[in-house]
Amino acid sequence: MNFYFRTNYNSKIGIGHYMRCYRLANFFVRRGHKCLIYVDSLNKNFLNSPIIKNLYKGKENFKNELIDSIKFLNEIKRLKHGFVIVDDYRIGHLWERKISDYCKKIISIDDFENRKHYTDIYINQKTKFLLEKDIDKKIFLKKKPLMLLGPEYSIIDKSENIGKNRKFTIIFNFGGSGDIKHCYDILKEIKKYKLDKMQFIIIVGPLSKSLKFVNKLSKRKNVKIVKNQINLNRIYSKGHIFIGSAGTSVYETINNKLLSILFQVSKNQSNSIESLEKIGHHFFLDYNDLKEKKKISKLLINLYKNYEFLKSSVFKTNFKIDADGKKRILKAIISSNLKRDNIPNNYKFVQRPNYLIRKVKFQDINNYLDSRNNQQNRKYSFNKNKIKRLDHYNWWFENQRSSFVLEKNNEEMLYFYHYPVLLLNKKYFVSGWFFKNEKCSIQDILYALNWQRKLNIKIWLSAVKKNNKVALRYSKYLGWNKLKEDSELFKVIKRRFTSKGFNFYLRKKND
Repeated sequence: MNFYFRTNYNSKIGIGHYMRCYRLANFFVRRGHKCLIYVDSLNKNFLNSPIIKNLYKGKENFKNELIDSIKFLNEIKRLKHGFVIVDDYRIGHLWERKISDYCKKIISIDDFENRKHYTDIYINQKTKFLLEKDIDKKIFLKKKPLMLLGPEYSIIDKSENIGKNRKFTIIFNFGGSGDIKHCYDILKEIKKYKLDKMQFIIIVGPLSKSLKFVNKLSKRKNVKIVKNQINLNRIYSKGHIFIGSAGTSVYETINNKLLSILFQVSKNQSNSIESLEKIGHHFFLDYNDLKEKKKISKLLINLYKNYEFLKSSVFKTNFKIDADGKKRILKAIISSNLKRDNIPNNYKFVQRPNYLIRKVKFQDINNYLDSRNNQQNRKYSFNKNKIKRLDHYNWWFENQRSSFVLEKNNEEMLYFYHYPVLLLNKKYFVSGWFFKNEKCSIQDILYALNWQRKLNIKIWLSAVKKNNKVALRYSKYLGWNKLKEDSELFKVIKRRFTSKGFNFYLRKKND
């Protein structure tokens, strides 16, 4: 069979689309098919392959998708009838409709869910489709396209599994057009920790920015520069921690069991954190967070110190990423009998008691923050501001809280916690809670707090907002005694905590 690809790469969009097509084409060729990849213009210094063709000559360049479709047709009309695969944000339903009469099938690869398509097969590998089993049908102008949704259609190469380096290795990769200055600034902060047992690999793409920092980095003994690599699996399989953009690396790093801090550096890299957690990613930040180099460095050190624990927790997921996405796509293209519902259902629901209390685990790290940042919870908190995700990640590894989750009928209802403080040479435990689920009732809260007060802790402290009528009511029910504002303990608490608008309560074990 003949396959004709239309894609592109440049410093703005990077090389992700290009690499997907290149990997697919190479796989198809190995299966005996003929492939040609059409890009705007060739880069002789990168992937100089006979299957890659430039669509524009001389000073010509892309103007719009209709003109581009004519250029593309002029190329493929002289070739044998085949399949057309398009992976290019500039191209949509107008281009696809124009091409459809001259090919067997149109296959569209996209990372967004709002772009209209006139296609026979639609591929979107986003992790969000592990949670959502469908997509808005209004984007399809051709009836009933075959939809290949979710990370089982990720287009990555097979992991080489050659083993981790003996020396702890952190790999930086901000994409084929990423900014090397990010690597330089973060490493400058990490250097202050004086960790001689650590080494760093910086991946430089063909369109990377701030290349002047490459020379500065290459002079460091524990830094290795890797340039213009097509298959990164050999490098990824040796590493321990990855830090970089959330493009194809989302799938490649998990496939190589690489603990990752991912940054959304472009709109097409948006994914829900909940869906990323399904495949084993728990640290996902915005591009603006890259300004916080000190905090990022601190997070890397926290991951390094907790690596053995994290390694045993992160990769215990229901959905396993593999390198068979290319095989599944080819099968879908040539088979007319493939089932339309291609989203795996890996979730098993186990009957549990009406109530269950468990310790907060690492996998709760993002849910814990999202719940605390809920407006309803912030309203009654000392700090009404939203906590930033990067700050929360660092706090998670450094706090002294003992945190728990109350589950009711297999649903998480609320988080509650306690932590020690030293006041007037006595050890007190401060307790608190916040909603996880809007279904959480007063009975649920009382169940959790009754369980908590039976713990072997002698003296408790609690703060309740004066306008929180529900909490004020059950504080008396649970045996809390309001502190008098002229007491010495209250004065100490006032200096330690924000007291405005709050009542403080004390409870002893023998109360």
